[in-house]
Amino acid sequence: MRTAAPGKPAKWSAKYDKATLDALRRGEKRLVVIVETYKSPRGGVGELIVTLTPSDKSKHQELSRIGIHPNMGFDMKNKGVAPKRFLMPREDFAAFLDGDELRLEIGFPADLDASSGGSARIDVDLVDQKPK
Repeated sequence: MRTAAPGKPAKWSAKYDKATLDALRRGEKRLVVIVETYKSPRGGVGELIVTLTPSDKSKHQELSRIGIHPNMGFDMKNKGVAPKRFLMPREDFAAFLDGDELRLEIGFPADLDASSGGSARIDVDLVDQKPK
């Protein structure tokens, strides 16, 4: 689990075996971003940006934007609050792999500065999905 704040995205990476990487490429597995705790920034929108971040910075690519609606804080430690899960789009991850490693950054929009507050505790998982 990682924490993102304005100006400081959460960095996530994982190494996968060949079978898992092939399943990602075929669309049989999908990435899911899990937001477990969210504190809304002052004066900002409830948005997080997911970016593929291989070591070659010229290949960084936005994968998705997540909208937290309503833009209100939550914490899954509170009774009855479940984490919010966001299925990422199918993507050909081959160009974004560092060998067998997939790396992401998940953060608030760049126009929010640290003084706006806000934070999100985030995790990433894989789920099985039948290809179309």
